[in-house]
Amino acid sequence: MSLILAIDQGTHASRALALDETGGVLASGVVDVGLVRPQEGWAEQDAEEIVASVFGAVAQALAELGARKAQVACAGLSSQRASCVCWDRGSGRALSPVFSWQDRRAHAWIASLEAVHGDAVHRKTGLYLSPHYGASKLRWALDHLPAVGAARDAGTLAWGPMASFLAFRLSKERTFAAEPQCAARTQLFGLRARDWDPELLALFGLPAGFLPESVPTIHAWGTLEAGGISVPLTA
Repeated sequence: MSLILAIDQGTHASRALALDETGGVLASGVVDVGLVRPQEGWAEQDAEEIVASVFGAVAQALAELGARKAQVACAGLSSQRASCVCWDRGSGRALSPVFSWQDRRAHAWIASLEAVHGDAVHRKTGLYLSPHYGASKLRWALDHLPAVGAARDAGTLAWGPMASFLAFRLSKERTFAAEPQCAARTQLFGLRARDWDPELLALFGLPAGFLPESVPTIHAWGTLEAGGISVPLTA
């Protein structure tokens, strides 16, 4: 019987479950992660800690599974949809903290856009303008984090949803892609085109060319190598 490895990266912990074909849980692993609030309205997480926690949770689940880990046929990943991060495509190193979905550092700037641009953004994205989503946080990172600006100038910047960063770091191929549900929570994703919208990028002052490729949720996301197994990451 083939088994499935399900990975869930959440606000407070990373979890991994080994599931049989009926959805029964055969083994599990969990590693807690931190959340810090440097000042009012801010909420950040350590991107490297989160990557390590995912590998740790997977290793725990596969160790508990024992010899049956050879039956794992594929893996799937779920993550915090509205959290986002900046990283370097050359090294894979995070260039920013993970900006949590709880982070509201750009609320004043977002409020200033509402009267003129609120309706257009809602029509394009299905979302009301909010600092909850990723676009304003990516703009903040470009304005305030020198490493992010340097990577932009060098052409090695990558930024986008948390799931895209994790897929990049978990896959042997360093897959650089985003699926629609996570991409939409950046508030840069046009629902009709199902891709990044140039007008939204311009509104938030974000340069084109550094966001992941838009792909379906079920996709060839690369090869996960962890805990002694090598399996396709398929969703």
